[in-house]
Amino acid sequence: MQPALIELKLPTPPPSIGLGVITGTRVSARGKATVHSQLVFRFGQNEPVNILEEITLATPKAGEPRKWFRVQVPLDAGLWVHHQFLHNQRIVTIVGNDGKPSPHTYASVKPDRLNVRGGAGDAFPVLGQLPQGTDVALTGAQKGKWLEIFAPGNCSVYVASQFVKRANGNVANVVEVPTLPAEPQPDIQPQPPIILPLQPGVQPVLPAQPGTIAPAVPGARPAVPAETTITVDPKTFGNPGGGQPPPEASASSPNHPSQQHQ
Repeated sequence: MQPALIELKLPTPPPSIGLGVITGTRVSARGKATVHSQLVFRFGQNEPVNILEEITLATPKAGEPRKWFRVQVPLDAGLWVHHQFLHNQRIVTIVGNDGKPSPHTYASVKPDRLNVRGGAGDAFPVLGQLPQGTDVALTGAQKGKWLEIFAPGNCSVYVASQFVKRANGNVANVVEVPTLPAEPQPDIQPQPPIILPLQPGVQPVLPAQPGTIAPAVPGARPAVPAETTITVDPKTFGNPGGGQPPPEASASSPNHPSQQHQ
């Protein structure tokens, strides 16, 4: 008897206008199309990007590029949400093509709208929004009351266009974009792990340390029944924040207009 497949409710990525490759080293990805916006992370050289939009600033400030690309956040990148807006935590076992199972911890969005931010705090830019019922994969990392998740498919950042080579081979002259000094961040004291409510019969998974996998509890039954199994290509896996990225899948999610949360 074949195991039944479960369907995760994941956001649909926005339409793409083309693919590109990062040409510079440590290229800044920002929350808005300006060097004065907060730095979210940096792309590596030759990293592929999915281009969603091309933006031309009407009146760029001195020293900043006129043209920008809005690109999809890589699915193996870690973004942040406030823990109080997640519920229904459970474990999904993903079996790769090599036949080896790998547990992933998922949770669902509780409010009508949930902001996904570039860092653990309200001061960080909003990179995307998730409707109620959307499933997110937890990396196992946390800072205070904020939990890190693998980037949903509808989250995006901005990159200066001269650092991106379009698929057709056209690329502007590469020049260095001025980088503003990073704003000092307050020291974050270690916090006890946040455990969300679990479904009946599911064993809790504590946040793992980077590069580790939480061991199974001796004598315990598997956290997820055999019939809840997803088979994905292990090549899609990554490792930010100490976990493995979720499988890429498409699913429809409810779209209820309401106020935003965090």
